[in-house]
Amino acid sequence: MSIKFGFATFKDKFAPHANKIIQSWQGLDDNKRKKKEAELGTFKDENDKDIYAFQSAEQIQRYDFGTAARMEENTIAIASLISKSVMNLGQGITDKLSEIRGEMVANFQEITNLRTEINNFRININDLNRDIETLRSSF
Repeated sequence: MSIKFGFATFKDKFAPHANKIIQSWQGLDDNKRKKKEAELGTFKDENDKDIYAFQSAEQIQRYDFGTAARMEENTIAIASLISKSVMNLGQGITDKLSEIRGEMVANFQEITNLRTEINNFRININDLNRDIETLRSSF
C-alpha cells in the first residue's frame, strides 16, 4: 500500500510545500487566523492544540493498517522481487546460452575449415606421391 501511494517519496516531494503552508498558517496574526477559521468552519478548539503541535511535514507518519496489511504488503513486495529476479535470471541464462551458441557455431565452422584444409593436404600429398611414382617409373 505504501509503495503504491509512494509514501517513501512523500518527504522529498510534498514536505517542502506542506512546510510552507504550515509556516504561513503559523505566521498569520490572530485576527486573520480567526477569520480563516470562521470562514472555513473546519477548525475546532480541540484541533487547535494538535495544529500548534504540528510543526513540520516530517511529523507525518504512515497510518498503521495493522500487521496483516503490512504482511500482505511485504508478501507482495517479496513476490514482486522474486518475480523480477527470476526474469532477470532467465534473461541472463538466455543471453549466456546465445553467447555459447554463437561460440559453438564459430568453432564448428573452424573445424569444418580445418577438415577441408586437411583433405586438400591429403589430395596434394596423394598427387605428389603419384608424381613421385611416375618419375620413378620413368627412370
